[in-house]
Amino acid sequence: MTIKLTGGCHCGTIRYEIDAAQFKRILYCHCRICQHTAGAPTVPFLTVSLATEFRYTKGTPAIYHSSNHAERRFCSLCSTQLEYRDINRPDDVGILAITLDNPKEAPPSMHVFCESLVSWYHIEDGLPRYNGWYKEEEQNKEASS
Repeated sequence: MTIKLTGGCHCGTIRYEIDAAQFKRILYCHCRICQHTAGAPTVPFLTVSLATEFRYTKGTPAIYHSSNHAERRFCSLCSTQLEYRDINRPDDVGILAITLDNPKEAPPSMHVFCESLVSWYHIEDGLPRYNGWYKEEEQNKEASS
Protein backbone atom coordinates (compact mmCIF):
# COMPACT_ATOMS: atom_id res chain seq x y z
CA MET A 1 0.00 0.00 0.00
CA THR A 2 1.26 3.46 -0.88
CA ILE A 3 0.77 6.51 1.31
CA LYS A 4 -0.10 9.59 -0.77
CA LEU A 5 -0.11 12.93 1.04
CA THR A 6 -0.03 16.56 0.02
CA GLY A 7 0.88 19.72 1.86
CA GLY A 8 2.37 23.15 1.59
CA CYS A 9 2.95 26.53 3.11
CA HIS A 10 0.37 28.82 4.69
CA CYS A 11 0.00 31.16 1.72
CA GLY A 12 -0.11 28.42 -0.95
CA THR A 13 3.01 29.56 -2.82
CA ILE A 14 4.74 26.21 -2.21
CA ARG A 15 3.08 22.79 -2.49
CA TYR A 16 4.50 19.29 -2.17
CA GLU A 17 3.52 15.63 -2.54
CA ILE A 18 4.61 12.55 -0.63
CA ASP A 19 4.21 9.16 -2.26
CA ALA A 20 5.72 6.63 0.14
CA ALA A 21 5.47 2.94 0.89
CA GLN A 22 5.89 3.86 4.55
CA PHE A 23 7.30 6.65 6.67
CA LYS A 24 10.84 6.08 7.93
CA ARG A 25 9.91 7.75 11.21
CA ILE A 26 7.45 10.25 12.64
CA LEU A 27 8.55 12.15 15.71
CA TYR A 28 8.42 15.27 17.81
CA CYS A 29 11.75 17.12 17.94
CA HIS A 30 12.50 19.26 21.00
CA CYS A 31 16.02 20.45 20.03
CA ARG A 32 16.84 24.13 20.51
CA ILE A 33 17.36 24.71 16.79
CA CYS A 34 13.86 23.40 15.98
CA GLN A 35 12.44 25.47 18.81
CA HIS A 36 14.10 28.61 17.45
CA THR A 37 13.35 28.08 13.76
CA ALA A 38 9.71 27.13 14.38
CA GLY A 39 9.07 29.44 17.31
CA ALA A 40 7.48 26.51 19.16
CA PRO A 41 8.40 24.13 22.01
CA THR A 42 8.38 21.11 19.67
CA VAL A 43 8.17 20.32 15.96
CA PRO A 44 6.50 17.20 14.49
CA PHE A 45 8.47 15.67 11.60
CA LEU A 46 7.87 12.75 9.29
CA THR A 47 10.77 11.34 7.33
CA VAL A 48 10.65 9.89 3.82
CA SER A 49 13.12 9.21 1.01
CA LEU A 50 14.18 12.46 -0.62
CA ALA A 51 14.91 10.98 -4.05
CA THR A 52 11.88 8.75 -4.54
CA GLU A 53 9.07 9.72 -2.16
CA PHE A 54 9.00 13.53 -1.97
CA ARG A 55 8.64 16.29 -4.56
CA TYR A 56 7.64 19.91 -4.77
CA THR A 57 4.72 20.47 -7.12
CA LYS A 58 4.52 24.26 -6.90
CA GLY A 59 7.10 26.88 -6.04
CA THR A 60 10.68 26.69 -4.83
CA PRO A 61 11.48 27.05 -1.15
CA ALA A 62 14.22 29.25 0.26
CA ILE A 63 17.07 27.56 2.15
CA TYR A 64 18.41 28.39 5.61
CA HIS A 65 21.59 26.66 6.81
CA SER A 66 20.65 26.21 10.47
CA SER A 67 23.87 24.43 11.49
CA ASN A 68 27.07 23.07 9.99
CA HIS A 69 25.27 19.83 9.07
CA ALA A 70 21.67 20.81 8.35
CA GLU A 71 19.43 23.08 6.35
CA ARG A 72 15.78 23.98 6.50
CA ARG A 73 13.57 24.94 3.61
CA PHE A 74 10.76 27.43 3.94
CA CYS A 75 8.46 29.73 2.00
CA SER A 76 10.13 33.09 1.49
CA LEU A 77 6.72 34.79 1.30
CA CYS A 78 4.88 33.53 4.41
CA SER A 79 7.89 32.01 6.27
CA THR A 80 6.33 28.57 6.78
CA GLN A 81 9.11 26.07 7.52
CA LEU A 82 8.50 23.00 5.37
CA GLU A 83 11.44 20.66 5.75
CA TYR A 84 14.71 19.69 7.35
CA ARG A 85 17.68 18.05 5.61
CA ASP A 86 20.79 16.68 7.32
CA ILE A 87 24.03 16.01 5.40
CA ASN A 88 24.53 12.93 7.62
CA ARG A 89 21.29 11.47 6.20
CA PRO A 90 21.38 12.60 2.55
CA ASP A 91 18.70 10.15 1.41
CA ASP A 92 16.12 11.48 3.88
CA VAL A 93 13.96 14.56 4.10
CA GLY A 94 12.14 15.54 7.27
CA ILE A 95 8.82 17.18 6.48
CA LEU A 96 7.11 19.26 9.13
CA ALA A 97 4.05 17.08 9.61
CA ILE A 98 1.92 20.05 10.58
CA THR A 99 2.26 21.39 6.99
CA LEU A 100 0.39 18.38 5.60
CA ASP A 101 -3.09 19.13 4.29
CA ASN A 102 -4.30 16.50 6.76
CA PRO A 103 -1.75 16.25 9.61
CA LYS A 104 -3.90 13.60 11.32
CA GLU A 105 -2.49 11.13 8.79
CA ALA A 106 0.99 11.30 10.34
CA PRO A 107 0.82 11.02 14.14
CA PRO A 108 4.25 11.07 15.83
CA SER A 109 5.44 7.92 17.60
CA MET A 110 8.28 9.31 19.78
CA HIS A 111 10.00 12.42 21.18
CA VAL A 112 13.69 13.21 20.50
CA PHE A 113 16.12 15.71 22.07
CA CYS A 114 14.08 15.77 25.27
CA GLU A 115 17.06 17.24 27.11
CA SER A 116 15.94 20.54 25.54
CA LEU A 117 12.34 20.17 26.66
CA VAL A 118 11.16 23.49 28.09
CA SER A 119 9.99 23.24 31.70
CA TRP A 120 6.50 24.59 31.06
CA TYR A 121 5.75 22.16 28.22
CA HIS A 122 4.36 18.91 29.59
CA ILE A 123 4.25 15.68 27.59
CA GLU A 124 1.47 13.35 28.64
CA ASP A 125 1.06 11.17 25.53
CA GLY A 126 2.99 8.12 26.77
CA LEU A 127 5.24 8.00 23.68
CA PRO A 128 8.91 6.95 24.05
CA ARG A 129 11.35 9.77 24.83
CA TYR A 130 15.02 10.06 23.88
CA ASN A 131 17.45 12.65 25.20
CA GLY A 132 19.26 12.76 21.85
CA TRP A 133 18.49 11.56 18.37
CA TYR A 134 16.64 8.26 17.99
CA LYS A 135 18.72 5.64 16.25
CA GLU A 136 17.23 2.53 14.69
CA GLU A 137 19.77 0.34 16.50
CA GLU A 138 18.37 1.63 19.80
CA GLN A 139 14.89 0.45 18.84
CA ASN A 140 14.88 -2.39 21.34
CA LYS A 141 16.57 -0.44 24.14
CA GLU A 142 14.53 1.18 26.84
CA ALA A 143 13.73 4.84 26.07
CA SER A 144 14.44 7.42 28.72
CA SER A 145 11.50 8.77 30.68
